Amino acid sequence: MSPVDARSRRDDGGPRMNPSSRNGQSTPRPLLRSLCVLVGISLATCGDVSPSEIMGECENNPRQEVLELVNEIRVENGRAALALDIRLAASAQGHSEDMTANNFMAHTGSDGTNPGQRMTAAGYPWSGWSENVAAGQPTPEAVVNAWMNSDGHRANILRESSEHVGIGYDYESGTNYGHYWTMNFGSSESAALAGTGCHP
Repeated sequence: MSPVDARSRRDDGGPRMNPSSRNGQSTPRPLLRSLCVLVGISLATCGDVSPSEIMGECENNPRQEVLELVNEIRVENGRAALALDIRLAASAQGHSEDMTANNFMAHTGSDGTNPGQRMTAAGYPWSGWSENVAAGQPTPEAVVNAWMNSDGHRANILRESSEHVGIGYDYESGTNYGHYWTMNFGSSESAALAGTGCHP
């Protein structure tokens, strides 16, 4: 059992967003700002960079490690690897930072938003979504193991209809759990929005 109960939520069987809110999305300015902050680009120069150029380093990157571990598991289980989408990455990172800042773990954000609403706000035009969250696991291996040992989270990781993914991670000593993880899965009629580097 993981140090803290990890939770999962998905779109089927639950409330859905209004279909009209899922189409014609473009990358909003808040997404670009959050990605700049995420990778350390100053807001003064943020407007000179395209979202697809804002990608992270591959080495010692916990988000990239989770992405690689999950894709290894999917391929071993006969599923297609998930493509990184930086809109989902921004949504997941924003939620991890919200959980850290407000010292909680849940799918509902401190502002009352659900995962689908956050993905929409980040510009991802989903047709389906699911989310895994966890807290307290200090490494990518620990959080992926915790999720794989939970039926609901394992189902989200292995969901055949999922195409895209973004991972959020934040750490703050002095909080209840220290480490806060979010994994946003999505399916969409549009292609993944990603650059050529590693997970931001």
